[in-house]
Amino acid sequence: MQIGIVLAILSIDQLSKLLLFDVAILNRGIGFGISQSSGWLSLIFVVFGVLATFLLYLATPVSKFPVSRWVWPLILGASVSNLIDRARFGGVIDPFKLPVTGIHFNIADVAIVVGFIVLLVTTSGVRKRKQL
Repeated sequence: MQIGIVLAILSIDQLSKLLLFDVAILNRGIGFGISQSSGWLSLIFVVFGVLATFLLYLATPVSKFPVSRWVWPLILGASVSNLIDRARFGGVIDPFKLPVTGIHFNIADVAIVVGFIVLLVTTSGVRKRKQL
């Protein structure tokens, strides 16, 4: 496990939320505000998501997907950071807002999305090469 990556994204995300707390919103939903009213249900989904991320990291062969050395720890650190928010505040602190869309987010959200996009791109490339 690349604990440095986990700790780095967790620290950066938590620090940004601390510094921007006054302009942030509390997002009680799962992702992008989905399921706003079910706090415990959201927490259960997030806990299972963090566990699934950790298990997928352990199951991904690094020799086959070298990018997994940093992508899975990035996703895991970001997920844990959002989980800390849920445990402390009952929701995730989102200090940033996309203009026009009104979508609120945080650095951990960006890390999770970028991490999964990198995984999709790298693993889909492996499948295509096998088909040729």
